Amino acid sequence: MTDEELESMEIDWTQGVAENFERVKSAALAALDAANRRADEAEQKLQHSDTGVKNLIARAESAEAELTKVTDPNAVHVNMLRGTIAKPSVAQIKHLYGDAIADPAELTRLREENEQYRESTLDAANRRVAELEARRKCYECGSEMTAEELEEIRKREAELDNLPDERIWPSARDRRTLLSALEAANRRADEAEA
Repeated sequence: MTDEELESMEIDWTQGVAENFERVKSAALAALDAANRRADEAEQKLQHSDTGVKNLIARAESAEAELTKVTDPNAVHVNMLRGTIAKPSVAQIKHLYGDAIADPAELTRLREENEQYRESTLDAANRRVAELEARRKCYECGSEMTAEELEEIRKREAELDNLPDERIWPSARDRRTLLSALEAANRRADEAEA
């Protein structure tokens, strides 16, 4: 093989490496953009969800404040909504964050699972607020609730009170898995550009 042929092969090989590098770099940057978009969308959803919970807590507190004015001896104590949907403790945060989730399928499953759980938690909170407000209106009208109605309210409260602690605040886990995906995309882009 002549020197000219060797030089030609080397040029072709170098050109192929450069083209491959650009493809890898382009793919990494596309993955990073996608991860950024997903993280932004998730943050917006989480903020909206957090705002919804805060509004529910405010409404529940208002209803309970009215109930405390009632002197009816049949009135039963209702646990504060704030105690059910509470800010997680340090131990809970560590438990929720755990190890970074790298598998995209697992990330998707967790995201869907957390979204479903968040919706069911908010639905339960909405029911509780509606019940508190109904009780307040009932007392304002001077009428008494039946034993069956009070028992139904106790059951609803138990549903919330018995939720597993580690699932009370799913957004922390969701946020961590999204940030892990974003960090992985950043690492891929850094490696491609190195």
